[in-house]
Amino acid sequence: MPAIATIATLTVGRNTSPNVSDTITFSVPGAPRGKARPSARAFMGKVQRFKDSKTVAYESLVRLAASEAMEGHDRIDDPVFVEIEVFIEPVASTTRSRYAQMIAGRIMPTKAPDLDNIIKSILDGCNGVVFRDDVLVMKISASKVYAARSRVDVKVSRIF
Repeated sequence: MPAIATIATLTVGRNTSPNVSDTITFSVPGAPRGKARPSARAFMGKVQRFKDSKTVAYESLVRLAASEAMEGHDRIDDPVFVEIEVFIEPVASTTRSRYAQMIAGRIMPTKAPDLDNIIKSILDGCNGVVFRDDVLVMKISASKVYAARSRVDVKVSRIF
């Protein structure tokens, strides 16, 4: 597990976007993890469902980074706009020329984890910490790019 070195700030005031203020930003270090489907098994005639342990651990890491950003501030109970930027480190076996193309953005990260599953993990990790529930998310902007270090940058803005 990577060392936890989060960047957490709260910006209060007018944002560049219209009708948006009270912005929470934080970073989740390490490789992003998409939300896995729950497993199920039959036990004594009933179906039991349980989450993948790696998904639970990643959501806990998101929750920790989010709670550091929220320290001393109330959670948001209004509609929000969530911006997620996923940075994925190229595999170690990548050639130098291909690595340079990946970092420059000429080669896109079209491999797992899926962006929609990463979004689910991030939103579930923010539930009850940054905002009351992910039902308050009215708008999402997300992207996935290659970078020298893996991380996920999250920005949550209150919408008025």
